[in-house]
Amino acid sequence: MASREHEGRSLFNEIHTRATTISNRARSHSLRNDSLHQSQQQSQQPCSRITYSPHLINFANKQASPSSLLEVDNKDIDNFTLPVNCRGLNSFWNYGNATSAKGDLYQLAPTGNKRTFNEIINLYTTQRNCVVLMRISSEDLSRFVFNLRTWISITILQRLAEEIRKIDESFKCNDLDMQIGSVDLKRLRKMLSNKWFINTQAPTLPLIVQFLDITDNQMYLVQRIKDLADGWCIANYNWDSGSDKLYFKWNDQLPTDAAIIFHFFCVYFDTQLLPLPHKANRPFYSRYVIIAHRYALDSVAMVNNRAGCAILCTNPLKPNFNFVSHGEIHSCAYDRNNLFYVIIHFLLYMRKYRDNVLEGTSLGANGINIMQVIDN
Repeated sequence: MASREHEGRSLFNEIHTRATTISNRARSHSLRNDSLHQSQQQSQQPCSRITYSPHLINFANKQASPSSLLEVDNKDIDNFTLPVNCRGLNSFWNYGNATSAKGDLYQLAPTGNKRTFNEIINLYTTQRNCVVLMRISSEDLSRFVFNLRTWISITILQRLAEEIRKIDESFKCNDLDMQIGSVDLKRLRKMLSNKWFINTQAPTLPLIVQFLDITDNQMYLVQRIKDLADGWCIANYNWDSGSDKLYFKWNDQLPTDAAIIFHFFCVYFDTQLLPLPHKANRPFYSRYVIIAHRYALDSVAMVNNRAGCAILCTNPLKPNFNFVSHGEIHSCAYDRNNLFYVIIHFLLYMRKYRDNVLEGTSLGANGINIMQVIDN
């Protein structure tokens, strides 16, 4: 009797163990399926997007850095998260570029649009550049120009347009009857005194105001920012004019697109360099930009910085640009890429004579990450 009871208990325990094992396996399988389904749903959810060129080439045998460019696939649009850069007060203007998930460094490369690519080459061959740029092949110079335009679009314009949109949302959420572009700079500067709003709702507003400080016509400027940020290579760029839209049409009282892009470039570099001790704190613009006549002899003598070079700008609203170094003015072709030629000349000079370092800040992958536009 006892033996039968013992056998019955053993059989019951064995059946219970098997049933528990099967149940656990089924539960584990169900959890895996739920997790996979949830992951697929998350991957399909929309998130913040930045438009950029899909034509990126992976640098061979180079390590990743906190400021490497975007990782891409074959789509024109992808999602990525901007890292917080501890170098500055705000991650927006100090993110440089994003780090890819795989940890590789990516370089901007020429577009597949043959019409645009050939257009740049033709413009280059019909205009005369300085000796330094003439030594570069038409194909390489065209690639450098394209890379630089894409870098400016991704690094400055698209982020600027996005931050303006976010600040406008903050205004609306806090029942403030104002939007960037519909109010003047004076009112925006007055908002900077509202420390609670700046610290909790719009921490990038002080920096945005610096970018907007180029013209009193804020409605035109903000619309132009959106136009130029559209796409990934400043496709709507008109170097010697501006918008041709009916309600935002450019006139000679407004800055040209070249003037706007150059102003943004300088302000961005101002935010990346170490601040100066005096009040007018524009560490790049005050030392590396000369506003003078292109043939003024004293413009060369005005160069006063560690690198011994500067960008010469004539007529800030409708500028032409040249590069100054070694005690002379290096003329750059006055065509739609005039500004980009001068910046490329500046980068070539910094690579050759300053080891990619500008006032203690790296221009390479460990810093501003702009030198990649002239890399081979």
